[in-house]
Amino acid sequence: MLRKLVCAGAIVPLITGAAAAQDLSIPFKPKTPPPSQEQIERQKAADKAYDAAIHTTKSRPPIHGATSVPPRASSNRLRGTAA
Repeated sequence: MLRKLVCAGAIVPLITGAAAAQDLSIPFKPKTPPPSQEQIERQKAADKAYDAAIHTTKSRPPIHGATSVPPRASSNRLRGTAA
């Protein structure tokens, strides 16, 4: 009888501790306040400037030769023999 009481006394705190840990009243991540009107306007201005920059970049034609690979040297010049 005493053994059962001791085992039950040890099990009850373990079970209640696990149940208490599931309480949602303690947030893991602190809540951030909503952005102010000034922050919203700054973000919109930054988004508009980014969109304008992307649009102007896409509308430009590519610079000729900027992305091309230079021609490969002939194999005769690399070996040192005359062609």
